[in-house]
Amino acid sequence: MVVIVIACAHLPSQPRGRPAYWGFSGPWDRRSDASIEANAASLDRIVTGWIALDTITFRPIVAYPDTIGNRASLAGRTMALITTYMGSRFHPEIVRGLGQDAQVSAITAGAIAAWRTVRTELCLRSGRRIADCIDARFD
Repeated sequence: MVVIVIACAHLPSQPRGRPAYWGFSGPWDRRSDASIEANAASLDRIVTGWIALDTITFRPIVAYPDTIGNRASLAGRTMALITTYMGSRFHPEIVRGLGQDAQVSAITAGAIAAWRTVRTELCLRSGRRIADCIDARFD
């Protein structure tokens, strides 16, 4: 009887909060950056740089450099996509390797964080404001 009552429970058909809208740049399409710029005010998060993980070292490699993430109109909302896609396919062995060894996972995360920290420091040295540099990309 309890199972029937639970099965008949009404779930809300609409999200309770405001939906978040994300934009993804397609680095191979020149129109992508223009579309992000045109719709920036409507986007909560914007993926503008693509980072691949090396299949041997699991270290980050810039797959597609971020070409627009440092624009003031996007400040605070940009992020990079991290992928295992290299060559012509995805490499699930990277995910398995990272999941099996906490130390390797920490080294990879540290390499990504250090890369970002260096990019942010270089951004600040160029005279830009901290708010504009927090999301300095991997270009």
